[in-house]
Amino acid sequence: MRQRIGWFGPAWALCAALVGCAGGEKAATPGGEGSDGAADGGQGEADGAGESDGAGDGGQDTAPVDTGLDCVTDADHWSGQTAPLLAAECAGCHGGAGPAAHTRLVLQPLSEDGALEANLATFGALVAEDPTLPLRKPTGQTAHGGGVRFDVLDARYYVLDEAVARILSPGACAHPGPLPLRCDDGQAHPGTSPLRRLHAAQFEATVADVFGLALPAGMFPAAATADGAYRTAAQANTMSAAGVESVQLAAEWVAHNADLDAMLDCVDGAGAARPEADCARDAALRLGEALFRRPLLPAEADVLLRFIDAGLPPREGLGMAIEVMLQAPQTLYLDAQPVAEDDDLQPWLDDWALAARLSYFLTDAPPDAALRAAAASGALRTRPGVAAEAARLVGSARAVPVVVRFHEDWLHLYRLATVPKDTELYPLWDADLEQRLRDEQALFVGEVVWMGGGRLDDLLTDPAGWVDPSLALLFGLPAGGAGWRRVEHDGAQRAGVLTRPAFLAAHSYAASSAPIRRGAWVLEELLCQDLSPPAGVNTTLPEESADAPTIRERLAAHRADPACAGCHDAMDPIGFSFEHYDAIGAWRSSWESGIPVDATGSLTDPAGSFDGAVELTDLLVGSDRVKACYARRWFEYAVGRPAEPQDACSLDQLARRFEEADGDIRSLLIDVTLTDAFLRREAIDEGAAATSEVSP
Repeated sequence: MRQRIGWFGPAWALCAALVGCAGGEKAATPGGEGSDGAADGGQGEADGAGESDGAGDGGQDTAPVDTGLDCVTDADHWSGQTAPLLAAECAGCHGGAGPAAHTRLVLQPLSEDGALEANLATFGALVAEDPTLPLRKPTGQTAHGGGVRFDVLDARYYVLDEAVARILSPGACAHPGPLPLRCDDGQAHPGTSPLRRLHAAQFEATVADVFGLALPAGMFPAAATADGAYRTAAQANTMSAAGVESVQLAAEWVAHNADLDAMLDCVDGAGAARPEADCARDAALRLGEALFRRPLLPAEADVLLRFIDAGLPPREGLGMAIEVMLQAPQTLYLDAQPVAEDDDLQPWLDDWALAARLSYFLTDAPPDAALRAAAASGALRTRPGVAAEAARLVGSARAVPVVVRFHEDWLHLYRLATVPKDTELYPLWDADLEQRLRDEQALFVGEVVWMGGGRLDDLLTDPAGWVDPSLALLFGLPAGGAGWRRVEHDGAQRAGVLTRPAFLAAHSYAASSAPIRRGAWVLEELLCQDLSPPAGVNTTLPEESADAPTIRERLAAHRADPACAGCHDAMDPIGFSFEHYDAIGAWRSSWESGIPVDATGSLTDPAGSFDGAVELTDLLVGSDRVKACYARRWFEYAVGRPAEPQDACSLDQLARRFEEADGDIRSLLIDVTLTDAFLRREAIDEGAAATSEVSP
């Protein structure tokens, strides 16, 4: 018989490795403050059969454990599963001579004497400092120079999770802590559901739909899409004092310009004119339901009618009600109120809230009459009902701008406005050309998704494009007549969205191309690899010199620093493939120095070599990893937050269905609406739920 014990640093690691730990009392949980992954000392006690129920009674610190033949001891798990896993997945970089040799995890080859014990001591010390780090790094939840090694549903994650749990709570025969996420547990996994403000295009569409007005551009606060955030993200639409003032000005503008005369010109069933006050009340309630996107609660109706009922002139009272409802959270934010809990213990969203999610995701506008009818009838309470409405909206013309906006954010085109080009080096560049690049990108994306094959592969490889006279000069084509015309580019130079001038100019510097930015975008947005640099790393490149006349040599010198090599070894070869395009996306054969461009490189996943961006995209096409990453980005755009570990089942489902659909983007949009995160929200404490009252 053996007992659960505590530990203090590496001394425990050696003890556990030698299976010499017996007796003793449970010591303080390692890690101290912030160690949220630590066990509490009583979780997951094993029963007499050597199996763990993963729950525990939380009250025993030294429960005996049957160590019969069926018991997997901590030492057996380490030597038989964890140590070989670390050797296979981590030791290549985290060995003594690897690019991660400067980190806290440096592993000895298992062939060396004492390596098993030494590696356990090192790994145990890392777990003691931060129990979550060994799990977040290989799954890409935090920056990792080695990229994403596996996801939280992978069997390797289970092994690593159990290794951490055994270090924190030693002595069990099986996984001593909460088990990792599983998709066959009969539970829904919606993740968090942040309160999201409408972005500018959605608010403008709401005003247009409800009032028939075109809100002046720039009046409503714009989303902060810098740093790769989508315009739909909660974090991109926080409210500042200036933002509150902008919303107020927008509400006042609408109230002033709305056709109140038409709203107050009403008659009864017999054709007789009705009192203006009655018409104003009806109009306020009708507008409230349209803007709140659901039937009004009695308290809400009282607030909207208080100005009219107080005796103000009907026109003035209705105008004030419009100002209030346009500034109300029910209008400005996507409601996420759940219905009663169901069998999965994770509430399905209210019919009206789900209708709003569907409509604003797929059309950037309020629910239309058909969707409101579906919500009222209860048709959105099943996945087939949701899928039917999603398919209808995806097939509508209003979905086209949404797809364009997603790809603007996905490609980080906001950078076009943040890095103006040197007009002495690039005389074609001006504000008009910048807008033309955006327009050409939109035309290309719209054609591929709605008039072409509609597949991700088409988006990455289609050589067609659109030019007007100014863009024709950039592409080296005849100017032609005024207006836009469709062209077929040289397939050796242009193929797909990554060879459009908008993307290339957005990921350039003012006076030169930027292979680091271009390569980083591919790794982060097409391969979903986190590239956040470690703290304290010098990111300044060496200056151009006789020994380093091109960007290739300068980056090679930069990679000599082991702290930089991990990211740059993966990033730089990809970035070099785009070096045939200058800072505004024009084709070139030589660098500014006159040296011929070397655009060769290679990837390990998907594996292969390439010469130029066209060959790179050919390599990316068909990759399961690329498809899964693209599906993940659409998921994040739809739910307004980065993907979380709890989303692994939804993301796995999306990736599989996207692959089965041969990468069809329109089918992907429908599938996104059927995920747990879109349909449900985590159960909330009723006492913490926000009220639905409107403040005047």
